[in-house]
Amino acid sequence: MCEELFEIATTIFEKDPLFPQAFARFLYIVLHKFDEAEHQARAAIVCDPQNSFLRDTLGQIHRKHLRTHMKKRSPIAKFLDVAQLAIKAFRDGEDAAESEQDPNTSNAQSKNVSHAFNCSGLCGYIQVANIIFDTLTSFNQKWRGVLTGEESILVLPKAEDVLDYEDLIVKLQVNVERKHAFFEKYLIYSKPSRYKSEPSHIQRDVDMCCSKYLLQHSKPASSCHSIMDRSFPGLFSCLDRGYCSYFLERITEHTRKKHEEQMSEVNAAMNYVLSNIVLSNKDETSQVLRTLTDLRGILWRFVEKIYQSPEFFLLVLLLFWLNEPQHQHLHFKVDLNSIVENMKTAFDQKYKKYFRSRYLRPLFFLGQDTGLKRLVHSWKVHSVHTKHRKNPKQKRKTWANLDWGNNQLWKDSDIQNLLLRVRGVFKKQQLFAYVEDKEIAIYSDQAFVSYQGPASFFLGFTIKGPVAYDIKFEQDGEGAHVDKFMESKEDLVCRAAAILCKNHNPVTLNPVTCLTVRFTAAPGSYVCTVTGLRWESSIEVELEYCWSNWELVSEVLEREQYHPGGPLLDITVIRGTLNAVHLPHFLCLGSESPLSDAVRVFHDEDVGASFETCSLSRFHAKLLQPTFSPKAVCFVDNMNELTQKVRLVSPIADDLKPLIGDEKYSIIRGCATPQEQMRTLYSFLEGVPKLKVKFYESLQKNEPLIVEQLQRNRQSSGFTSDSGKL
Repeated sequence: MCEELFEIATTIFEKDPLFPQAFARFLYIVLHKFDEAEHQARAAIVCDPQNSFLRDTLGQIHRKHLRTHMKKRSPIAKFLDVAQLAIKAFRDGEDAAESEQDPNTSNAQSKNVSHAFNCSGLCGYIQVANIIFDTLTSFNQKWRGVLTGEESILVLPKAEDVLDYEDLIVKLQVNVERKHAFFEKYLIYSKPSRYKSEPSHIQRDVDMCCSKYLLQHSKPASSCHSIMDRSFPGLFSCLDRGYCSYFLERITEHTRKKHEEQMSEVNAAMNYVLSNIVLSNKDETSQVLRTLTDLRGILWRFVEKIYQSPEFFLLVLLLFWLNEPQHQHLHFKVDLNSIVENMKTAFDQKYKKYFRSRYLRPLFFLGQDTGLKRLVHSWKVHSVHTKHRKNPKQKRKTWANLDWGNNQLWKDSDIQNLLLRVRGVFKKQQLFAYVEDKEIAIYSDQAFVSYQGPASFFLGFTIKGPVAYDIKFEQDGEGAHVDKFMESKEDLVCRAAAILCKNHNPVTLNPVTCLTVRFTAAPGSYVCTVTGLRWESSIEVELEYCWSNWELVSEVLEREQYHPGGPLLDITVIRGTLNAVHLPHFLCLGSESPLSDAVRVFHDEDVGASFETCSLSRFHAKLLQPTFSPKAVCFVDNMNELTQKVRLVSPIADDLKPLIGDEKYSIIRGCATPQEQMRTLYSFLEGVPKLKVKFYESLQKNEPLIVEQLQRNRQSSGFTSDSGKL
């Protein structure tokens, strides 16, 4: 019955790739009909040849088929036939992903865009390489030497039977090495979002593939590596991997010898410097450690080179950022502002394409100590934070899934005693850090748009540059925040009067030092004296909000020909719903509002941006019944389209079951058709923002092509999404 429905749908909507793609997934996942699934997947690719997600589906079909042959112990030639198909499909998917553009760039083509880099082709290749290694070595252990480059394919019994696959076999190790290098940076420098971590199987698959193909196991091969040979991100991750001090000392000595053998090589110098920093965070008394001055001297010889990597500039900032007496640094003078600018340029050239829409992790922080001990690895921050925690949930927090924007983290007295609070200032929507008599432009984890004046913060360093965390603002004599956003005292008086008159004596919130405000509010009207944000609710709500930075979305505004008219706020309604929200603006409207038709509320999230009409008053833009659940609202308008196209409703219902309960889950599963299941499921989403978020995440996982198509449809009509940044 389902096959017949799919066949009818693919015939009626012959130019829509969603239907053959969904049909292909049904055939290979449910029915294990791999040839028919391949046919449907190729039909989908014909409809949209540039779509990397379609090519990934084809690769997944061959990967599943390959596992079937592995379990059956099929003949090697038959197994390698399917392996070739899987490798080619994933490499084609990787090439398509490389060609896809960020929709927020000015030169993006509407039909070839993706909000995030699709690494499924790279990941699929790694998984297939693991299957090939395990299967072939299970036939004969001589395959191990062949796959690692230690032996020729001719050492195999009946080698003539596999000579046709020599090109595939010989290139496996080289390609695995390249993809391993990508994932080392991708998984260590970034994660999907501030709140979301990478699925653990990706790191596990990458590590297993590296161990099989790249590490020396028996006699040395020129193409294999010693366990001591580590890349820059590989060295950085040593602490999170739990290596002991003795092993880290061996690595440090190994990098020293490499540096002495290659004195002119910047990468060898960088690895030696980094290994010292990593070791000092594990054992500050180690006898193999060099001094901070020594390491500065090693790096100084390369500072004047025209082009360097983001990793190099990261080390320069760490070693030369002054927080010690000036007389200790007379021999080395570095223009930190230039280094910060060069680091961003290098990041944009090397990583921006791949890390778009992802959250950049802090790698190091400035500490209160002196010398090399002042460079605090972010793993150490995590270790200090969780060391004495008794709450099981807190104990389960790893470095990989730590939320660096969580205020509770920075309130930890152990962390406050470990890290240095740096002085700085906000000027013209830009945050600066003071270094001696200079102001160094830095990023902020959340930026205050309207605030002008002194601030302090913990200074971290991502692969893009220096970032401020836990920003606190200087207070006036009465302990309240100094708000220099308005130009005159009359403006402040008028603003306060307008809020009181319009809001029926709202509850006034006075957040003193928190960058991010999060609390539970009873039904009523509220106003925040720092941000100017107002809202109304008839039920209890829990929400979180903070400033964000217009610079992050400047390309979108320029392309759509809009200009900022107020601060950019990141708002999340965690529980409950709002009747209305009033967003502050600084437009000069007078008593009338002639600009109302030209003013829009900007929404931004990982999946795109959109502009919404609003009611405009003298000081605020009003939205009725706003929803700030990230990535949820954009699909409310597409209910009919989703109902018709989504076929894998059962896996989505499985994901939602912990939130909707057994009764609603049974109702969904009891529906006769996918359309009925989808309509019923959709009815349970109403008024539950957290459930909408989970629904979207599950939809992305189970029906990624539908999500991609909806995003493209919205882009072509001028709108791409709605979410929680305003």
